[in-house]
Amino acid sequence: MLAIPVLAAIVPSPAHSEARTVRVASNITGVSGNPPLIFTDESGRPVGIFVDIIQHVAAGQGWKLEWVPCIWAACPAMLAGGEIDLISALAYSDERARKFDFTLETVFSNWAVVLRAPGNEIHSITDLEGLRVATNRGSIHTRVLRFTLDSFNIQSDIVEVDGYADIARALQAGEVSAGIFNRLNASKFANRPGIEKTAVIFSPVELRFATAKGRNADLRDAIDQTMSALKADKSSAYYASLEKWLFAKDQRTVVPVWLWWVLGGGGSVLLMLFAFNQVLRARVKRATASLEEARDNLEEQVEERTRELSEEIEERVRLEAALVTAEKLKAVGRITGGVAHHFNNILNVILGNLEIVQHQMASDPRGQEHQCNELIEKAVAGGWRAADITKKLLLYSRERTLLPSVFDLNVLIREREEALGKLLAPDIRVSCELAAGLPMVNTDRAALGDALLAMAENARDAMDGGGTLRLSTELVHLEGREEPDGGGLLDGDYVVLAVSDDGPGMTPEVVERAFDPFFTTADPTRAGLGLSVVYGLARQSGGLAVIESSEGQGTTVKLLLPEAGEQEVPAAVP
Repeated sequence: MLAIPVLAAIVPSPAHSEARTVRVASNITGVSGNPPLIFTDESGRPVGIFVDIIQHVAAGQGWKLEWVPCIWAACPAMLAGGEIDLISALAYSDERARKFDFTLETVFSNWAVVLRAPGNEIHSITDLEGLRVATNRGSIHTRVLRFTLDSFNIQSDIVEVDGYADIARALQAGEVSAGIFNRLNASKFANRPGIEKTAVIFSPVELRFATAKGRNADLRDAIDQTMSALKADKSSAYYASLEKWLFAKDQRTVVPVWLWWVLGGGGSVLLMLFAFNQVLRARVKRATASLEEARDNLEEQVEERTRELSEEIEERVRLEAALVTAEKLKAVGRITGGVAHHFNNILNVILGNLEIVQHQMASDPRGQEHQCNELIEKAVAGGWRAADITKKLLLYSRERTLLPSVFDLNVLIREREEALGKLLAPDIRVSCELAAGLPMVNTDRAALGDALLAMAENARDAMDGGGTLRLSTELVHLEGREEPDGGGLLDGDYVVLAVSDDGPGMTPEVVERAFDPFFTTADPTRAGLGLSVVYGLARQSGGLAVIESSEGQGTTVKLLLPEAGEQEVPAAVP
């Protein structure tokens, strides 16, 4: 059991006398919840690891908890509408961080596991080709699965249901060939009839508490303060809750029913020894020997189970370390194909021209000097192109060192008008609406020029039939939470560069991926770093890049940079 006094000693009671009511989502997945993280017991009472934690925070803060039933599909709307104040066991991602405010402290780490119906050979994600796969509606694992299948061009029939119990029922009924579970529910359902384990795992995530965007910062601060103290104390209520829900049931020894019958029969025989003859005594001896054998077997089973639990814990630690490494390599894997494609083309240009030079110099060292110089210039140009791609990759990954300077954004735009004219097609008109009196910005001037050309190139590609490209600047003041780790912007004034087009616009799915390197909806052979250059410069300069678009209404890409007087970039930004 979790010790409330332990937590009460860590979290001081609030000064106010009236208890604050905090409305918490009680069921996140399916009807009964997401055991053992948060679910309802047989009496309908919320229980689980996240329930233990928030109850102890509430005890220390003097809150009154009101549990509100909430199926995941309805939770975001209820949170935004103010019907609930807090969601538990929500997987963190950059996309969700734009919609919700998360606690800084992670309560639990999780990942996705693939289980299969008998007769299906599934050893990797690629084996899902052509299969019907059940997954939890609205889960982050569902989104990662779809993204992974799309990335490898794997055609699967994805069936979304409400809860892991429904996935298990679909597997047992033969309605699907595979099901996606989180690691806890995979252990729960893996040994049921009609369900088999696989070695396929993916999508490591961190589970935290979350509130509506811009609301209830005090709730998150109190939870973070409590969790930080609890994690530092190995005997705290946090570790007691993990022990209670993750390991206690596995370590409990269950005595078989048959053994109770044998014990009862043996006792009866012993009581009858005084009244029965030597034959019965012999039977008692045999029964006693049987009991001793059963006891020895039971002790061996307990020892074996203890060894298995120790090995499972070691395996968990190893897998979590491996998953951390895999997560670091995840971003690199997404762009490996694009980098290889571009550098292969560049190397072909360099090596092809140098081979021609080598051949011509060997056959006629003096007569081919002019032509050789032209070929060498092409090879050098290919090398500079490779260097430019490398520079932009470093900018996107925030590893490139910026060379910031204070300058006027409007002046930079005027200087790049000639380059824009060469970049755009003749049937595209340029319209400039530059605000007067803008404050200076402090960032890398050359990198910002590259970002402007990337925004214009994106607008050009969207207007195959011609149109108007609009360049505009303005000054805006933003008031928001201080989230310098990437979730938002600091309070202050920002200079905005906007590039708009008359193209067909983007779908929400395309908007989500538009800042990815080498992403394109057109010819894949023309895919480049694109808008990822804009995104990398914005985040490294303390600003933000956003896309405003809807189908049939064109697209506007905005780059927000802090004015030089409010938030200066350091002399060298890694």
